[in-house]
Amino acid sequence: MFVVFVYSNGKYIDKLNLPIRYEHCLRSEGIYTTAQLQQWSVRELRKVPNLGAKGIQHIDFAMNGLGLHLKGQEPCVKG
Repeated sequence: MFVVFVYSNGKYIDKLNLPIRYEHCLRSEGIYTTAQLQQWSVRELRKVPNLGAKGIQHIDFAMNGLGLHLKGQEPCVKG
């Protein structure tokens, strides 16, 4: 039996240009798209094994670069 996942909301997390270590951490938690990542708060991400504070900073910076934000954060306003 084969299972096919289709993600129509958001871009794949590899578009964030994160170091591969952080991509693997997110994928291990079932996060494959930016839309899924937006449903996570910083507090929840802190619990992801091997992610750490620096990884969360990388993720936050990359998300802000796309005009996105994590759950519980203010939307990024580009002016």
